Amino acid sequence: MRNSGAEVIAISSDGKLERLAKEYKIKFAKLPPKIPPRCATGYMFSIMYNILKRKKAAEKINLKKCGAFLKKKQKKLIEMGRNIAKRVKGRIPIVYSDEEKYMVARTVKIKFNENAKTQSFFNVFPELNHNEMIGFTNAVAKYTFLIFENGKEQKRIKKRINIFEKLFRKKYRVVRIKLEGGNLCEQIFYGAHAGDWASYYLALSYGVDPFPVPLVEKFKKEMRK
Repeated sequence: MRNSGAEVIAISSDGKLERLAKEYKIKFAKLPPKIPPRCATGYMFSIMYNILKRKKAAEKINLKKCGAFLKKKQKKLIEMGRNIAKRVKGRIPIVYSDEEKYMVARTVKIKFNENAKTQSFFNVFPELNHNEMIGFTNAVAKYTFLIFENGKEQKRIKKRINIFEKLFRKKYRVVRIKLEGGNLCEQIFYGAHAGDWASYYLALSYGVDPFPVPLVEKFKKEMRK
């Protein structure tokens, strides 16, 4: 990457990446230490956004307003997290959204994996209607489908979601979650934060510590051999 002529900026809390940045005199943005990557989304986004904004490669976003919005919605998000955890306990959470907001579905899926130490998967409309959907004809487990939407999806996508719910609620739990916020940035963080609390309370209900990821650490240790 350095030899390509591109400007390189490293982002890390510490460790090898920081040492390499200093060695090769690469610009370095330091994250607060000892924060799991899944808990550093706000820091990572803010850093990358400001880098791109300075290069005039990003649309203007009011991050302070976004933070104030999330703080205002904190109690609602906590309660939402508790309710979602109750709906998915003992089941596999399948997280869906449209393509525009796929990062919400993917992020929430990851939170269930790492915080609650349970299986979870994600996909997007319309792709899931062409293949994944049929896979639940012969279900081998219990599932709860979580659909994140903001009400501004394309007309055909809205129709797909409505039909999916109509067909699947006869056999499975289908929970539709409205993403609040005045813009897409606020809505995305709203959904991600809902996933934080849902996975946290699900972890507590399973009696597991949401912070460590021992299996990942064991895997990394084996990779270093």
